[in-house]
Amino acid sequence: MFFRGGADETSPLVVGMHGRGGSPERFSRVLRDFSGRAQIALAQAPFKMDQGFSWLPPTQRWDDADAVAAFDASEKKLWQAITELAHGRRVIVTGFSQGGMLSYLLAARHAREIAYAFPIAGGAPPAFFPHDREPTAPLYALHGTSDDVVDIAFARTTIAAFKAQGGTAELREFPGVGHDMPTAVREDLLAHIQAASAAALAP
Repeated sequence: MFFRGGADETSPLVVGMHGRGGSPERFSRVLRDFSGRAQIALAQAPFKMDQGFSWLPPTQRWDDADAVAAFDASEKKLWQAITELAHGRRVIVTGFSQGGMLSYLLAARHAREIAYAFPIAGGAPPAFFPHDREPTAPLYALHGTSDDVVDIAFARTTIAAFKAQGGTAELREFPGVGHDMPTAVREDLLAHIQAASAAALAP
Protein backbone atom coordinates (compact mmCIF):
# COMPACT_ATOMS: atom_id res chain seq x y z
CA MET A 1 0.00 0.00 0.00
CA PHE A 2 1.22 3.50 -0.77
CA PHE A 3 -0.05 7.06 -1.00
CA ARG A 4 0.28 9.50 -3.90
CA GLY A 5 -0.15 13.27 -4.19
CA GLY A 6 -0.40 13.96 -0.47
CA ALA A 7 -3.19 11.41 -0.04
CA ASP A 8 -4.32 10.04 3.29
CA GLU A 9 -6.86 7.45 4.40
CA THR A 10 -9.75 9.75 3.43
CA SER A 11 -8.57 10.12 -0.18
CA PRO A 12 -9.84 8.08 -3.12
CA LEU A 13 -8.92 4.40 -2.84
CA VAL A 14 -7.48 2.56 -5.86
CA VAL A 15 -7.21 -1.23 -5.61
CA GLY A 16 -4.93 -3.10 -8.02
CA MET A 17 -5.08 -6.84 -8.69
CA HIS A 18 -2.24 -8.76 -10.34
CA GLY A 19 -2.63 -11.55 -12.87
CA ARG A 20 -1.96 -15.29 -12.75
CA GLY A 21 1.53 -15.92 -11.42
CA GLY A 22 2.00 -12.25 -10.58
CA SER A 23 2.40 -10.43 -7.28
CA PRO A 24 1.46 -7.11 -5.69
CA GLU A 25 5.07 -5.97 -5.97
CA ARG A 26 5.19 -6.56 -9.71
CA PHE A 27 1.78 -4.99 -10.31
CA SER A 28 2.89 -1.91 -8.35
CA ARG A 29 5.12 -1.05 -11.34
CA VAL A 30 1.98 -0.44 -13.39
CA LEU A 31 0.85 2.27 -10.96
CA ARG A 32 4.23 3.74 -9.99
CA ASP A 33 3.80 6.76 -12.30
CA PHE A 34 0.34 7.61 -10.95
CA SER A 35 0.43 11.38 -10.38
CA GLY A 36 -3.00 11.94 -8.87
CA ARG A 37 -4.06 11.99 -5.25
CA ALA A 38 -5.07 8.56 -4.00
CA GLN A 39 -4.39 5.75 -1.58
CA ILE A 40 -3.28 2.75 -3.62
CA ALA A 41 -3.73 -0.79 -2.27
CA LEU A 42 -2.37 -3.88 -4.02
CA ALA A 43 -4.19 -7.17 -3.45
CA GLN A 44 -2.46 -10.54 -3.23
CA ALA A 45 -4.17 -13.63 -4.62
CA PRO A 46 -4.70 -16.57 -2.23
CA PHE A 47 -2.93 -19.39 -4.12
CA LYS A 48 0.85 -19.70 -4.39
CA MET A 49 2.11 -20.26 -7.92
CA ASP A 50 5.78 -20.44 -8.87
CA GLN A 51 7.32 -17.10 -7.84
CA GLY A 52 3.92 -15.43 -7.55
CA PHE A 53 0.25 -16.03 -6.81
CA SER A 54 -3.01 -16.97 -8.54
CA TRP A 55 -6.65 -16.13 -7.92
CA LEU A 56 -7.46 -19.72 -8.90
CA PRO A 57 -5.76 -22.96 -7.86
CA PRO A 58 -2.89 -23.23 -10.41
CA THR A 59 -4.34 -26.40 -11.96
CA GLN A 60 -7.67 -24.76 -12.82
CA ARG A 61 -8.71 -22.89 -15.95
CA TRP A 62 -11.04 -19.92 -15.73
CA ASP A 63 -13.71 -21.53 -17.91
CA ASP A 64 -14.79 -24.60 -15.93
CA ALA A 65 -17.35 -24.99 -13.14
CA ASP A 66 -14.77 -25.38 -10.39
CA ALA A 67 -13.08 -22.18 -11.53
CA VAL A 68 -16.36 -20.26 -11.32
CA ALA A 69 -16.75 -21.40 -7.71
CA ALA A 70 -13.12 -20.52 -6.92
CA PHE A 71 -13.44 -17.06 -8.49
CA ASP A 72 -16.62 -16.50 -6.50
CA ALA A 73 -14.83 -17.38 -3.26
CA SER A 74 -11.81 -15.22 -4.13
CA GLU A 75 -14.03 -12.25 -4.94
CA LYS A 76 -15.93 -12.52 -1.67
CA LYS A 77 -12.73 -12.61 0.40
CA LEU A 78 -11.24 -9.75 -1.60
CA TRP A 79 -14.37 -7.64 -1.27
CA GLN A 80 -14.41 -8.13 2.48
CA ALA A 81 -10.82 -6.84 2.66
CA ILE A 82 -11.63 -3.90 0.36
CA THR A 83 -14.68 -2.97 2.45
CA GLU A 84 -12.65 -2.98 5.66
CA LEU A 85 -10.00 -0.76 4.06
CA ALA A 86 -12.41 1.63 2.34
CA HIS A 87 -14.34 2.69 5.48
CA GLY A 88 -17.27 3.82 3.35
CA ARG A 89 -15.26 5.39 0.53
CA ARG A 90 -16.13 4.54 -3.05
CA VAL A 91 -13.40 2.50 -4.70
CA ILE A 92 -11.62 2.44 -8.05
CA VAL A 93 -10.50 -1.05 -9.10
CA THR A 94 -8.13 -2.29 -11.78
CA GLY A 95 -6.46 -5.59 -12.58
CA PHE A 96 -4.61 -7.53 -15.23
CA SER A 97 -5.67 -10.92 -16.68
CA GLN A 98 -7.21 -12.84 -13.73
CA GLY A 99 -7.18 -9.49 -11.92
CA GLY A 100 -9.06 -8.06 -14.88
CA MET A 101 -11.64 -10.82 -14.56
CA LEU A 102 -12.08 -9.88 -10.91
CA SER A 103 -12.44 -6.21 -11.90
CA TYR A 104 -15.40 -7.14 -14.11
CA LEU A 105 -16.91 -9.27 -11.36
CA LEU A 106 -16.56 -6.52 -8.75
CA ALA A 107 -18.18 -4.02 -11.13
CA ALA A 108 -21.13 -6.36 -11.67
CA ARG A 109 -21.68 -6.95 -7.96
CA HIS A 110 -20.89 -3.65 -6.25
CA ALA A 111 -22.30 -0.79 -8.31
CA ARG A 112 -22.85 1.53 -5.35
CA GLU A 113 -19.42 1.10 -3.83
CA ILE A 114 -17.23 1.09 -6.96
CA ALA A 115 -16.73 4.43 -8.67
CA TYR A 116 -15.02 2.93 -11.74
CA ALA A 117 -13.48 -0.36 -12.86
CA PHE A 118 -10.55 -0.66 -15.28
CA PRO A 119 -10.01 -4.29 -16.35
CA ILE A 120 -6.91 -5.05 -18.43
CA ALA A 121 -6.61 -8.14 -20.66
CA GLY A 122 -9.50 -9.92 -18.96
CA GLY A 123 -13.14 -10.87 -19.31
CA ALA A 124 -15.93 -12.29 -17.18
CA PRO A 125 -17.17 -15.89 -17.35
CA PRO A 126 -20.84 -15.83 -18.44
CA ALA A 127 -21.89 -16.98 -14.96
CA PHE A 128 -20.77 -13.55 -13.72
CA PHE A 129 -22.45 -11.41 -16.38
CA PRO A 130 -24.88 -8.81 -14.99
CA HIS A 131 -28.55 -9.73 -15.33
CA ASP A 132 -32.09 -8.54 -14.56
CA ARG A 133 -31.07 -4.94 -15.30
CA GLU A 134 -29.23 -4.71 -12.00
CA PRO A 135 -27.01 -1.60 -11.87
CA THR A 136 -23.31 -2.07 -12.52
CA ALA A 137 -20.28 0.10 -11.86
CA PRO A 138 -18.97 1.94 -14.94
CA LEU A 139 -16.23 0.14 -16.86
CA TYR A 140 -13.36 1.14 -19.11
CA ALA A 141 -11.50 -1.94 -20.29
CA LEU A 142 -8.15 -2.19 -22.08
CA HIS A 143 -7.17 -5.18 -24.22
CA GLY A 144 -4.66 -6.00 -26.94
CA THR A 145 -6.00 -7.33 -30.24
CA SER A 146 -3.13 -9.88 -30.46
CA ASP A 147 -3.62 -11.33 -26.97
CA ASP A 148 -3.07 -15.10 -27.32
CA VAL A 149 -3.70 -15.86 -23.62
CA VAL A 150 -7.04 -14.12 -23.06
CA ASP A 151 -8.60 -13.58 -26.49
CA ILE A 152 -10.02 -10.11 -27.04
CA ALA A 153 -13.29 -11.75 -28.08
CA PHE A 154 -13.75 -12.58 -24.38
CA ALA A 155 -13.57 -8.88 -23.48
CA ARG A 156 -15.84 -7.88 -26.35
CA THR A 157 -18.49 -10.38 -25.23
CA THR A 158 -18.21 -9.21 -21.63
CA ILE A 159 -18.52 -5.53 -22.51
CA ALA A 160 -21.54 -6.32 -24.70
CA ALA A 161 -23.17 -8.13 -21.76
CA PHE A 162 -22.72 -5.10 -19.50
CA LYS A 163 -24.10 -2.77 -22.18
CA ALA A 164 -27.09 -5.06 -22.77
CA GLN A 165 -28.06 -4.54 -19.14
CA GLY A 166 -27.83 -0.76 -19.44
CA GLY A 167 -24.36 -0.40 -17.95
CA THR A 168 -21.68 2.11 -18.90
CA ALA A 169 -18.97 -0.01 -20.50
CA GLU A 170 -16.25 0.82 -23.01
CA LEU A 171 -13.46 -1.27 -24.51
CA ARG A 172 -10.23 0.31 -25.75
CA GLU A 173 -8.53 -2.03 -28.18
CA PHE A 174 -4.77 -1.84 -28.75
CA PRO A 175 -3.82 -3.15 -32.21
CA GLY A 176 -0.92 -5.61 -32.21
CA VAL A 177 -0.62 -5.76 -28.41
CA GLY A 178 -0.48 -9.20 -26.81
CA HIS A 179 -1.04 -10.31 -23.22
CA ASP A 180 1.03 -7.46 -21.86
CA MET A 181 0.95 -3.87 -20.65
CA PRO A 182 3.27 -1.82 -22.86
CA THR A 183 3.71 1.91 -22.39
CA ALA A 184 0.62 2.88 -24.42
CA VAL A 185 -1.61 0.68 -22.27
CA ARG A 186 -0.11 1.89 -18.98
CA GLU A 187 -0.37 5.55 -19.99
CA ASP A 188 -4.01 5.20 -21.02
CA LEU A 189 -4.83 3.29 -17.83
CA LEU A 190 -3.18 5.88 -15.59
CA ALA A 191 -4.89 8.78 -17.36
CA HIS A 192 -8.29 7.21 -16.78
CA ILE A 193 -7.59 6.25 -13.16
CA GLN A 194 -6.34 9.75 -12.47
CA ALA A 195 -9.51 11.23 -14.00
CA ALA A 196 -11.68 8.91 -11.91
CA SER A 197 -9.81 9.76 -8.70
CA ALA A 198 -10.05 13.50 -9.47
CA ALA A 199 -13.80 13.12 -9.98
CA ALA A 200 -14.04 11.39 -6.61
CA LEU A 201 -12.31 14.39 -4.99
CA ALA A 202 -14.66 16.92 -6.58
CA PRO A 203 -17.19 18.52 -4.21
